[in-house]
Amino acid sequence: MNIVWIIDNKFRELYGLYDLKEKLKRTNINLHLVHKFSWKVGIQFFNPQIVVIPNLAVTAGAIILDYAYKKKIDVYLHTSESIFFQDYIQKDKYPINLIKKVKKVLLWSKEDGKYLKKRGFSNKLYLSGSLKYDQSQYKDTTYNINKKITSVGIPT
Repeated sequence: MNIVWIIDNKFRELYGLYDLKEKLKRTNINLHLVHKFSWKVGIQFFNPQIVVIPNLAVTAGAIILDYAYKKKIDVYLHTSESIFFQDYIQKDKYPINLIKKVKKVLLWSKEDGKYLKKRGFSNKLYLSGSLKYDQSQYKDTTYNINKKITSVGIPT
């Protein structure tokens, strides 16, 4: 099975993807990372069963979604930004007409799914978290909590 993960312009999306790619490889699933400007070539070349998109923006994600939907490729949405959960923001982030075409919405938090649950999309929601904050990224890290703080930096 092939999966194409469309990467937006943000490096924060890359956290954990190498480890995920290696874990999937053991189960005969190939994860291919493709930059958003080469999405069409990536989909045509890798012929995936699943495409993961970073957003549903009219200028990027919506175009990819429509293309994949016409090709009968499952589309998963794993948003790359926005942790604001007010309804007016979620309405822009998750346009209902586009969510209907998405197979699964991978959520960073339970709070992020409340808007979609209210609109009847509970079956499409999957709480995946952010790969950046995946516990396995930090399992070997040890902390010395008895150490005193010697200096404090204040960013401006």
